[in-house]
Amino acid sequence: MGRVAGSYGVRGWIKAINADTGEQVWQTYTIPGPGEPGNDTWAGESWKYGGGSAWITGSYDKDTNRLYWPVGNPGPDFDRHVRLGDNLFTNSNLVMDPDTGKILSYFNYTPNDPYDYDGVNEMILADIGGKKLWFHGSRNGHVYGIDRETTAKSKAGNEHKCVWVTALQRVNWTKPLNTGNNCKPVYNYPEKDVVYDKVTTISLRPWMAVKNGIRCLIAIAPRWCTCPCTISRWISRPRKWNGSVASGTWVPRSSTSTQARAISRPSTARPASWYGTSRRAIRRPAVS
Repeated sequence: MGRVAGSYGVRGWIKAINADTGEQVWQTYTIPGPGEPGNDTWAGESWKYGGGSAWITGSYDKDTNRLYWPVGNPGPDFDRHVRLGDNLFTNSNLVMDPDTGKILSYFNYTPNDPYDYDGVNEMILADIGGKKLWFHGSRNGHVYGIDRETTAKSKAGNEHKCVWVTALQRVNWTKPLNTGNNCKPVYNYPEKDVVYDKVTTISLRPWMAVKNGIRCLIAIAPRWCTCPCTISRWISRPRKWNGSVASGTWVPRSSTSTQARAISRPSTARPASWYGTSRRAIRRPAVS
């Protein structure tokens, strides 16, 4: 289990509770303390109140006995200047030993997050093309495919390899993400520096869960627009594993595709005038 209130001066943690007795088995802070790997990604003593709550349930891989847990935004959430650095392990996914709570590896999506893009959304574990991946839809406007087995050594520990990344719509807070730098953002500063109302991609992945369609080999990610609507989008699977994946192609809204019609249907909870963003689907490429 994890705590909440990452925006209110807390230091996040994840803990294990004995289901029979209610006693605590272990507790691990999501923000490392002095002398721990990653503490130097926090300026001064900002780690003491740096947020990093973990309020969405993680995933468990029984085959490897690994716990995968998402961690949320740093705090204060909209003022990066008082907590300079990458602010690990906020906006990250952690891989942990479920018996001890030890952090084994991680992936960080939005270093020094100035927009409250969080990162606490669930991690979907999948085996594709002989490779073990996890999928993560981030509020920073992207969906990621992360290699569960391949890591690279960093000052903060072992960071996983990003295999692919897909933007959910137009993104202007960062240069386009790519795997060349492990899908790390290159911020559009000073134009977009802590000026939240000028950022286009506001909370594009809310807390509603991503769905994984194993039979269709797709992931469906809810998208939260800048208007009150939730839209799903199809994310492609790899054609085959050759060190890269095939990106999806946009299906025009006028398409006669059954898939496009099904995924483009707006909610009846709001009139059509509420929808400020076009509804599109990603066509799954042919599998070779």
